[in-house]
Amino acid sequence: MTAVLRLVLLLSVLVLAAGCGEAATATWLESARSADDRASREAFLDEGVPPGMQPDDARVVRHDVAYQLARELLDGGDAQGAGAIATEALNEGRADDVFTANLFVVRGQALEALGEPVRATLDYHEALMINETLLEAALAAEGDEE
Repeated sequence: MTAVLRLVLLLSVLVLAAGCGEAATATWLESARSADDRASREAFLDEGVPPGMQPDDARVVRHDVAYQLARELLDGGDAQGAGAIATEALNEGRADDVFTANLFVVRGQALEALGEPVRATLDYHEALMINETLLEAALAAEGDEE
């Protein structure tokens, strides 16, 4: 997922939260959006989710920040750390969305870098299955519009 698309999705959630008048949620989402380096991403993931935040919305935001952190760690040569971050985020919950798929991909890449191709393949397969589900839903929705 491109950085622009991630930003648009995060801003959409931010606007919805602000419209509901939940200042704590809006502040929390703003801190996710502004987490642009390793330290700020780690700090964000250590924060608790504000009260009133819908669990799946919180999962999406936390998955996105965890993916960005894991990607940064992997790019910096820390495959072990990247895999741990992705695993921790996946343990918080999963869904058939791009955020979960991204975590499976980055964890697969970390496992591959650690010399575990079989486990990496399983994660890549999970990401492909999610993407297939998303594609089928998009095609079905397109067919409904015609």
